[in-house]
Amino acid sequence: FQNFLERAKVLALLDPLTQLPNRRYFIEQLQMKVESCRRSDQRFAVLFVDVDKFKSINDSYGHAIGDAALVSVARRLRSITRSQDFLGRYGGDEFAILIDLTSFPETDPAALQRTLQDYALRIVEPFEQAVELSGFLVELSISVGISLIDGRDPDVEGAMRRSDIAMYRAKQNSQSRIAIFDPVQDASHLDNYQLYVDLMQAMRDHHFEVLFQPIVDRNGRLHSLEALARWHHPRLGTVGPDVFIDLAQRYRQIDQLSDELIHLSLSNFCELRSVAPRLRLSLNLSPSKLSDPRLVDWLCEQLAAHAVPASLLTIELTERSVLMPNPVVSANLVRLRERGMAISLDDFGTGYSSLSLLGTLQPDEVKIDKSFVMAMQQDDYARQIVTLIADMAPRMNLRVVAEGVEQSAVLALLVDLGIPYFQGYLFARPLSAAALRQSALLASADAPSGPC
Repeated sequence: FQNFLERAKVLALLDPLTQLPNRRYFIEQLQMKVESCRRSDQRFAVLFVDVDKFKSINDSYGHAIGDAALVSVARRLRSITRSQDFLGRYGGDEFAILIDLTSFPETDPAALQRTLQDYALRIVEPFEQAVELSGFLVELSISVGISLIDGRDPDVEGAMRRSDIAMYRAKQNSQSRIAIFDPVQDASHLDNYQLYVDLMQAMRDHHFEVLFQPIVDRNGRLHSLEALARWHHPRLGTVGPDVFIDLAQRYRQIDQLSDELIHLSLSNFCELRSVAPRLRLSLNLSPSKLSDPRLVDWLCEQLAAHAVPASLLTIELTERSVLMPNPVVSANLVRLRERGMAISLDDFGTGYSSLSLLGTLQPDEVKIDKSFVMAMQQDDYARQIVTLIADMAPRMNLRVVAEGVEQSAVLALLVDLGIPYFQGYLFARPLSAAALRQSALLASADAPSGPC
């Protein structure tokens, strides 16, 4: 029975893959440290370690190599950390280290931070060398966020939150990949964390809304709809998608958010198809979602569940989504096309490699960024860019959509250039499915409006 209890304890407190203490065990140790801080002036530090681009490793080489990579990281970290420090696997590709500072002679905060930075550097340096895993040479770099904890602010959740914020900043610094939490520099991130908590609650409660912005042809007939997400915060009001999508990416919840928004978009769109069966839908996919090897099968299941033909779907991608070579992304693009979906390159013209992407991505559609469209009347350079795209598109069999059309004079210029499709406030603001059903636009969708 004693042996059974010991094995149960191991199962409960150790990560089965790396044999390191698991998240639960780490939190228990952290709680003990926090309680000791309340009783004394003892200080300690939390180092939050994240494996860089681990998802790409998993997607490119498979889960077996991904697991081997995590075991390799755990082994290296175990060999570097001191016996008095506590190393655990916090979850996924994240590790955490409790650093006992009693043996650190420095009392000055600046000197202590320098010593901790040197300590973290000794942890990071061994990962500059690639490691061989089952015949593959794999780059395994890490980023480290550091948070100092003392008796003035003993809080388990706060300690991990500050370390995570520092780690996120470390990832943005490609040179050192180490950052120490700075209360002044990272104050906005602390505010954002509460917003992130609210975001997670909104996902659990399905409190998002999807609006549809019409895309029309030269005759003003509805060609397709772009799904746009909205979040109405109970205290802050409307929170823009650029804010909550950035939050989801920062805290590695973008896949969960994408699933929620795609499901909601299709649910609303299938209601509109009862009035306009040939109406098209444009969905935006994040780089993370496009890198998911299960994307195509999952998306097809969603389409089937909502009775939406794949041929009516256009996938909008930004340059960032497809700029970095990735075999999973390439395979997904091929499979999306094989299933009948169209590919659109969004914000076209704003990236330094937009033209080269036309050759590699070979999209079915390009959307001229609204910054060029809205400046056409005042800026000759913007007008030249739009003219170039309008001249080039027919030769490459590309459908062109001009975004940000808000004035009749701009529309006239675009029509003269031969642009066939338009999106902007001149025609309609983003509308709910209910508002669209009551609009005259929806009734025009079934009239022939050019090739899909």
